[in-house]
Amino acid sequence: MAVLGIAAATLIGGFLFKSPCLHDWHGQQFSAGCYNDIQFLYPQRRHLRAHLPVHPRKLTYNSGGDALVGGAFEYPVLTGVFAWFAGLPIHGANHYFVWSAILLAPFGLLTAWLLARMTGWRALYFAAAPSVVLYAFHNWDLLVVAATVGAFYAWWRQRYLWAAFLLGVGACLKLYPLFFLRRSSSSGSRE
Repeated sequence: MAVLGIAAATLIGGFLFKSPCLHDWHGQQFSAGCYNDIQFLYPQRRHLRAHLPVHPRKLTYNSGGDALVGGAFEYPVLTGVFAWFAGLPIHGANHYFVWSAILLAPFGLLTAWLLARMTGWRALYFAAAPSVVLYAFHNWDLLVVAATVGAFYAWWRQRYLWAAFLLGVGACLKLYPLFFLRRSSSSGSRE
């Protein structure tokens, strides 16, 4: 399918856009646009490089006042679990970024495929979006995007329990999928 090919090219472009940060940063990561949370958080004592079982409190929103302390991670728990799991076979921030990008790319392709199933060629609005090049590998957001689009796909297929489940998973990856929930009308009419 053409949409998947274009999405793959866009994701490769996103990786190439962030690849200058695979070299010594020397303070250029912001001017080069290659800054990403994935590399930055790996060495920041946030248990991403701990190759031991980690208490779930260390993998979720966990802070000591205004500063993250003791290995805290500022993402919701499922993102923390994914980030920690991605770090298990890795040693070094650069390898962590490459491995994370490899693990995240299928979620971008899944999103494009689901959108193509629902909207046809309009899925190119996602698959070829410059914002995907800029942000696909900025952090772990492709996970929540795939979960949220999966929820809309399930709703489109009238699989309402799956839609609710996927929005719940999305909320455990980032909080914004909760904004898509609404209260149903008790009269059965659609709003």
